Amino acid sequence: MLCSTVLGLLTTNQAQAASFTFEKIVDTNSLFRIPVYEFDSPAINDEGTVAFSAAYANNQDSGTGIFSTNGKKITTIVDTNGTNGSFSSLGTPSLNNFGTVAFQGERTLNKVSGVGFFTGNGGLPATVYFDNNAKGILVSRPSINDKGTVAFADNEFGNIYINSNGKITSIANTNGGNPVINNQGTVSFILPDKGLVTRNGQVTTTIANTNNLFSSLSGDGSPLNEEGTVAFLANLLSGGEGIFTGNGASLTTIADTSGDFDGFGASPAINDDGKVAFWAFLKSGGEGIFTGSDIVKNKVIATGDNLLDSKVTGIESFDLQGLNNRGQIVFAASLANGTQGIYVATPENTNSVPEPSFLFGELIVGVGAVWLRLHKHK
Repeated sequence: MLCSTVLGLLTTNQAQAASFTFEKIVDTNSLFRIPVYEFDSPAINDEGTVAFSAAYANNQDSGTGIFSTNGKKITTIVDTNGTNGSFSSLGTPSLNNFGTVAFQGERTLNKVSGVGFFTGNGGLPATVYFDNNAKGILVSRPSINDKGTVAFADNEFGNIYINSNGKITSIANTNGGNPVINNQGTVSFILPDKGLVTRNGQVTTTIANTNNLFSSLSGDGSPLNEEGTVAFLANLLSGGEGIFTGNGASLTTIADTSGDFDGFGASPAINDDGKVAFWAFLKSGGEGIFTGSDIVKNKVIATGDNLLDSKVTGIESFDLQGLNNRGQIVFAASLANGTQGIYVATPENTNSVPEPSFLFGELIVGVGAVWLRLHKHK
């Protein structure tokens, strides 16, 4: 009886794989002004609003645009056909919790051409920074927080800037790369002599470097949560690559290529609970979005899986802003029915493994109850 009680308690509290419900946000059948054939760089905020870029074309026109949607109404932030400005090229969008989108763009205004950073929510965009000497390849993507502060890099000069209340401040000189800012005003970026760091005012914290564990660190952007924990992609000195988190005191391996993963598609995402999501390729073939190293328990979606009325044939994009504080994950995927779209995965309530102290307490109660019954019948 004691064994049965113990085994029953152990088996009824085993961890279960997370499950998700999926919602289509937009796809290539959606009613855009011009038919869309490709989606990219989706970002999701805590309200469930999604910002993304799209490429579109028909017999008369073609271009790219940045859009936002709550799944019902699609708002054009800007496009290369004259909506909200005269832009000739557009970069990757960043989105805050108030629905403001920050983006890079190349434009001609008052007969002056250049590249800059802008913010918008469906009207005329505001200029954050403009350089009439730079070219599109020289300026990286921006990052915007809930206070409207924008962090960006001008790779022509190697400077990292923040723009707060209209004031531009240089905070570092680097070899380029994409900075990311959180709501505390802390910025993550790569310094040539220190590696991946965070900086808030005069305080600089080294997260990871290439002195002992890593051979290189991704400059595509390393998101950080409100606690200052940074999620990043790095190549290992021992070979292979991995997804890691760090806070300046310790490093945690989320997943690497020593197991089932063959590589990673982009920088990971992290939320304020410390949950990490990432795009990975499998050694067995295919690809997917995962939240940890177990390709079964930590799978969100992968090629071959059913998605709405079709099957996933490929993950097209997962952005470092692809995870929000509700645990929702946004991604772009191609389906077997010939469409491509942006989808949101929302976690369902699942049973979790109890804390050791709770499990021990359950064992004590169970064993005690059995002992009392046996003692009572003596």
